[in-house]
Amino acid sequence: MSHKRTLLDIADLHINIENPRFEMVGNQREAIKTMIEDQGEKLAKLADDITNEGLNPGDPIFVTKHEKQPNQYNVLEGNRRVTALKLLENPDLIPETNKSLLNKFKKLSEQYSKSPIEKVPCILFDEEKEAEHWIELKHTGQNDGVGTVVWDAQQKARYDERVKGTSSYALQVIDFLQKEDSVDSELKKNLSKVKSSSLQRLVTDPDFRRVAGIDIKD
Repeated sequence: MSHKRTLLDIADLHINIENPRFEMVGNQREAIKTMIEDQGEKLAKLADDITNEGLNPGDPIFVTKHEKQPNQYNVLEGNRRVTALKLLENPDLIPETNKSLLNKFKKLSEQYSKSPIEKVPCILFDEEKEAEHWIELKHTGQNDGVGTVVWDAQQKARYDERVKGTSSYALQVIDFLQKEDSVDSELKKNLSKVKSSSLQRLVTDPDFRRVAGIDIKD
């Protein structure tokens, strides 16, 4: 398997006209238009995040050389990000009929132009088939642990507690029960299976708190 990391200009990246997100289209203009129709406001939110945070350094764009045009590349993975970047550079690619999205991108474009992304981190594959395994893993779920295993509600809450300094009521209850000597050991083993989102709803109910003897401070 042959691939390498490289930095490429946005202008040299072609949106995949055979993107699985939509039916095959005939050219770049149609591909961008169809992506706008398919993603809508999600593109604006993605563009806003890119403008403020940049591109995810751990998630490069997958590309392969264009079959006809020299020094041009087809995007295999990362078409949404590349589309967002192209719209940030040129909001007028958005049809006038979508005024709401057009206005949002014009505002974002002004901010983006102050610190534009000059080069895009990419993985250049010799052949498209060499990227297929990694693309499939990214977009088809956990795949029995081979793909990305998403966090459950408890794990997300623990991340927020560690990074953001916020701890949900549910997580505080679970941690209290885990440390409490009077709690049955078998129950403690199953605390990790508790749906913290459901427990959170319970604990925010004043009637439940009154029955359970729970007080919320600060």
